[in-house]
Amino acid sequence: MLPEDVPAAAEPGTSPATDPGHKRRKARARKLPYAVHYADGAPLALAGLFDRWRNPELPEEDPAAWLWSCAVITAEAAPELSHIHERMPVVVPRGEWDTWLDPNADLPALQHVMASTPAGDFAVHRVSDAVNSIRNNGPELLEPVDEEPPSEGETLF
Repeated sequence: MLPEDVPAAAEPGTSPATDPGHKRRKARARKLPYAVHYADGAPLALAGLFDRWRNPELPEEDPAAWLWSCAVITAEAAPELSHIHERMPVVVPRGEWDTWLDPNADLPALQHVMASTPAGDFAVHRVSDAVNSIRNNGPELLEPVDEEPPSEGETLF
């Protein structure tokens, strides 16, 4: 059990499996949503993987025979974004899309892409807590909000 005086901040590297106070501390932390995008409005591409698996017990023409799965790759947050959260999606730089999508790319080339997140090119601003509800949808959710910057220890998650 955590004492009441433990800060409500997330600790880097904690997880419910290894930290008994993780869930309680996260529940007490104030979650602050941010919009992150290229300052020039260009598309932002996240590194991800996908795969599909065919259930051999079903006929190939059966749509249920195929299971599609995907994942967005995350890494330690770039220093420019670490005030938001300790982790972030890997962003593939515009000039590296072909490398990332090349099924024949070698490991060093892919590692270079994953280490090249162009965080210095991003615009970052707080947005309304309205983004926290799936009932809300629309471009107004990306509008900046004028609020005080977060104090030490406040996190997204």
